[in-house]
Amino acid sequence: MKTANREKYLGLVKWFHDQARDANYGFIQHAKLGDLFFHERSIEKGQDIRSFRENAIVVFTAQESKKHKGKLEAVGVKYLDNETDLNFLFNHFLSILTEKSKYSDYNTIQKGVHLKISSILDRTTDKKIIEQLYKCFQNYLSVNLQSESISDEEYLKGVLKVCKGFFPDNYKQTADLIEEKNFKRVGTQTLARKFIRNLPNRFYRKHYSFSDTRNKGNNF
Repeated sequence: MKTANREKYLGLVKWFHDQARDANYGFIQHAKLGDLFFHERSIEKGQDIRSFRENAIVVFTAQESKKHKGKLEAVGVKYLDNETDLNFLFNHFLSILTEKSKYSDYNTIQKGVHLKISSILDRTTDKKIIEQLYKCFQNYLSVNLQSESISDEEYLKGVLKVCKGFFPDNYKQTADLIEEKNFKRVGTQTLARKFIRNLPNRFYRKHYSFSDTRNKGNNF
């Protein structure tokens, strides 16, 4: 049995446990890979089987299906709470911003991953971690601000919220960049600036800023 790759993915459990057969198996929903079958034998040791319920957020890798040629199944499945790879979580969190229409419960996975990242950052004092994440964020922007998503108001609001929550000291820089890109598109020229003025000071928790001091007044 060959694995499709060793890349980790985030997904939502569609359902788990067949009541008619009293068997523990089900499917995981992923924005790009589709629905992947998984069995209790696919779950990493030490996981609470009861955690794998509808809309639970899980981490997994993918391999060729044992029974269905050309399809993938999930293996190495574990609950989001047991994932500690911050770079993996943040990269996938950014990807989720462009996948809103591809999940049955987008808000659950978006908020769940955000809270997990927040909990890890709240326990660290290493400023280099924030610097690494900001570089990742910059790379993400350089790619996605070239696409049609730059004209999607909801998407841009999401990007600005992420920046304000995690990188408050770089917030104006990011907003100016988005404003510059929007300048080329009719009807969206002042979107970023208008959104910044109206942005509520709530929702996100405190994080270390990109500078050497904590941000005291710019967190959501």
